[in-house]
Amino acid sequence: MEPSLFYISSPPRPQPQPQPQPKHSSDWSFEENKLFENCLAEFNLDSPDLFEKIGLRIPTKTVEDIKKQYEKLVEDVKMIESGFVPLPNYQNISPNPPTNNSTRPNPKKRGIPWTKEEHQNFLAGLDKYGKGDWKSISRHCVQTKNPTQVASHAQKYFQKLEKCNSAQKYFHKLENCTSAQSSTPRSIWK
Repeated sequence: MEPSLFYISSPPRPQPQPQPQPKHSSDWSFEENKLFENCLAEFNLDSPDLFEKIGLRIPTKTVEDIKKQYEKLVEDVKMIESGFVPLPNYQNISPNPPTNNSTRPNPKKRGIPWTKEEHQNFLAGLDKYGKGDWKSISRHCVQTKNPTQVASHAQKYFQKLEKCNSAQKYFHKLENCTSAQSSTPRSIWK
């Protein structure tokens, strides 16, 4: 006769399996929304499977949820660009921020300088996409920089161009007024 098993305590229970999170929720957490925005910046918006790709990154949302979120975002951007969204009232904020360094946990980091190749790609993107389409220039021409960095570089570039143009106009007027001194080499003015 074979020995039978007797349990002194209750028999062992199988371990409960973790329940998957619901695949459909209309509320978007901060993390989900940030991930959604990062996907939009990373993926080609003209891709036919854009929402499916995003769905792989945000498993708690259905493709339909992602499409609705995208439509809301597009509508929000249209409202902002058309001026229907009022600007916040910043009157309560002090015009002079505190200068104490202890209030700023991380000091501002300096950016990495642009290489000549990046600048040449920026100029090519500027010709192709025009002034203001920093996202396309970043995505297609200067892939090592994000749209904010491209916009900042463009701002500095156009300021420098304006400065050079105004200096040239000044020196051109100066040369016309003093034709006797027109033999002065320009290199001393640079």
